[in-house]
Formats: sequence, C-alpha cells, structure tokens
Amino acid sequence: MSARRFQDPHLDVEEYEMVYEICTYHVKENRQDEFEVLARELREYCRARGGVQEVTYIRQTQAAPQGTLVYVLYIVRNGAEDGPDLLDIVHEKYGRRFSRCIMGNPCTIVGEAIW
Repeated sequence: MSARRFQDPHLDVEEYEMVYEICTYHVKENRQDEFEVLARELREYCRARGGVQEVTYIRQTQAAPQGTLVYVLYIVRNGAEDGPDLLDIVHEKYGRRFSRCIMGNPCTIVGEAIW
C-alpha cells in the first residue's frame, strides 16, 4: 500500500508507511469484565509482535445499543511488513473467547494514511 502520490507536506514520511487497523465490537453488558481481561491480553500479544507501534482499546461512553457496550480496537503497525492483517491473526487466535463476549461480527477497517 502506498499513498505517496497524495503526500501531504504536513505528514511525516513515516506516517505514509503505517497501516491502521480499526475494529469495533458490540460487547454484551454481562460479559464486560471478561472482554476487558481478553482485551488486555490481546493488547500485550499485539505489542509483542514486531512492527506494531500502538495498540489501544477505547470504550464508547454513550449511544451504545441497549444491553451492549461498544469497544474499538485501534492498531498502528509498520506497513513495510507484508503478511496478513494483525486483526485476522488476533481473531483467529482468540475467536472462541471473542464469540462468548460479543454480539454479531466485529466491524474491521484496514487502511493507510492519505493526508
């Protein structure tokens, strides 16, 4: 993935070489504690992998559907490393534990900075 043709002079070159992976989860209210333990474990797993710059979980504080809490996983990794998206690896490794905690399928976005 290369966004160099649209380079913004205000962004560092390094920002163009990053891949951003974002995923939203609708977590069952009664599984919040279990999901947060899983999220901490997953964050450490991702941070231990090479090329990962940032891993952050965000909990939405308002406007979540009744009976659920919305969490967002935000990953920034070095785009020079080819291979499967980190979220694919994570969902495969932790799939069974995720399925106990979430409603529906996670919504995933993988992309690059364009400006």
